[in-house]
Amino acid sequence: HAQAQFRRAELLMGGSEGRRDQVQAFELIEKAAAQGLPEAVCQLGYCYEKGFGTKVNLLLAFENYKKSAEMGVAAGQNNLGYMYEHGFGTQRDPEKAVACYEQAARQGLKEAKYNLASMYERGCGTEKGAGTVSGVLRTGYDDGRKSDPAGGACHSEAPRWCPPSGERRRPDRRFRTVAADPQNPWRTAMSIEDERLKQQFAFALEADKEKQIFRQTWLSDGERKENDAEHAWHMALMAILMAEHANEKIDILKTVTMILIHDIVEIDAGDTYAYDEEGKRNQQEREAEAARRLYGLLPEDQGQYLKSLFEEFEEGKTPEARFAHTMDNIQPMMLNVAADGKAWTEHKIKVSQVLKRNEHTGEGSERIWEYAKENYILPSLEDGCLADDRKDKNQELP
Repeated sequence: HAQAQFRRAELLMGGSEGRRDQVQAFELIEKAAAQGLPEAVCQLGYCYEKGFGTKVNLLLAFENYKKSAEMGVAAGQNNLGYMYEHGFGTQRDPEKAVACYEQAARQGLKEAKYNLASMYERGCGTEKGAGTVSGVLRTGYDDGRKSDPAGGACHSEAPRWCPPSGERRRPDRRFRTVAADPQNPWRTAMSIEDERLKQQFAFALEADKEKQIFRQTWLSDGERKENDAEHAWHMALMAILMAEHANEKIDILKTVTMILIHDIVEIDAGDTYAYDEEGKRNQQEREAEAARRLYGLLPEDQGQYLKSLFEEFEEGKTPEARFAHTMDNIQPMMLNVAADGKAWTEHKIKVSQVLKRNEHTGEGSERIWEYAKENYILPSLEDGCLADDRKDKNQELP
């Protein structure tokens, strides 16, 4: 029964009966997958990845590819590798991508051989070197180049997908958007991919409002205060430069993404100054509500992922979140000192407040925290830019 449903879906998807019906095909594939048909599980992942008969959902695409890969479907193993390679629906992990490609290549899948050879050639997730590519893999790689003569930095896109049921459908076959108005073929109905892109542009445009959210930190020349977008860019740059000083190994792409998106909530919630105790009382509620609206502008899978990164940053428990917090604390401190302690002076900030604010900064990077104490906090105490209340608090620099 499951096999019959899947074959029927193939006919509908391929238009072999003179028409294509994505929605009906998806429903049949979903039923066949629920009955445990391995190739249907893999095909279900592809439907979620490309939005065939359903909304694009990279998280579900990843889950179904993973399930089909565990069932031994070569195409599922290959496509799972692609998700790991590019970080679609999961955290980017080139080493896992290589492992998946190897599984599929051992089953003779030429697309996987091509992808694996490309990974070896680029040293992505494995040791770089043409000598690592065996003759069998090189054959797959050359076959791939014939179908993708333009090449490029990453060659896995063109031949990387293989239909779960073999060669009955070409891997480059795609559904076309049908005309919404038969009298005017230039007016086409919006496809799911178009709607996804529209949502992404809407979020990108909304994010532009970050440039209008001004913080209490002055720029290094002391002429004006920085905005949230400048703060995010500066932290991202610092994270890339200083990742080597993190206490633990971090995924720098994940860390930078976290840094770039975590203050977007301030478009709705506004900036809360680090030493504004009154503002902090309802900060969490304001930002949570803002996160729901702003990340909700995106396609569901992307919105869920970015919102999860925002929440991970707030919890501060992972190596990436801890290092991102280090950057979030040190960047304004660096600018403040460069501007002759202007923000600390105008707000009459005391050293006890700074130490309280940074009590977890060293958890992301002890080296950077020690540097900040030596080069920013102590000099500011000596210059009088930072009020010294250590005796009153019976406190010393940690």
